[in-house]
Amino acid sequence: MNNFVKYIAHFLPVACMVLLSLGTSAQGFQGEISLTTINPAMGEESVVKWITSNGNHKLVMNGTASGKAYNLTLLLLKNDPNVRLLTEINGAKAMFVTPIGDVKPVNPTLGSAIVTTGDGTTTIAGQSCKKYSIESTQGSTTVFVSSSLSLNLADLPQMLKTNGVFATLAANNINGLPLSIISRGEDGKVTFSQTVTDIKPGAVSESEFSYEGYQDGGAALQNSMKQN
Repeated sequence: MNNFVKYIAHFLPVACMVLLSLGTSAQGFQGEISLTTINPAMGEESVVKWITSNGNHKLVMNGTASGKAYNLTLLLLKNDPNVRLLTEINGAKAMFVTPIGDVKPVNPTLGSAIVTTGDGTTTIAGQSCKKYSIESTQGSTTVFVSSSLSLNLADLPQMLKTNGVFATLAANNINGLPLSIISRGEDGKVTFSQTVTDIKPGAVSESEFSYEGYQDGGAALQNSMKQN
């Protein structure tokens, strides 16, 4: 697996959200969804803006990981078998491309998971959510799921359906959109947290999904090394 694929796999816990509607079913929702994510093991904290329309997805991520700041964009486009990462290298627009099939989720499968349903509902980003608790040998996860959006768990691509929290929800016929996921280890400490903070439905311009003006990432790296 090349360095780019490893780089993408690092961000897959976040990218799970953008992949939710990358299936074959029709996508009804279009607009912007904002979320935050925390991954203590990687020292990662990020703010994410997900723009989606007609099967196209743009994930703009700003944050820090392992003490280093990053600003990057992932493009997953309809009928395109590749993941495209857009970034800047010494001021030059660079794009790295890899087949979606080469990117493997880093979420471990939850063994012997037991799911219980909470009482009442919770409002997250203006949406009514049902609470679910997942207990497994790896620890516990609290998930708040909304069934009021036209994106849902049933649209997950197969590579994500077999992993972690998403597989456990699907196996228990829980098919809404997870708006908050908080995972804890056996010691009770948070290992991963992801929460949707804002949902803005509305028309999206096709230009949002353009990668015009970006050069090959490998060439940009070589030019950067020559300059240094």
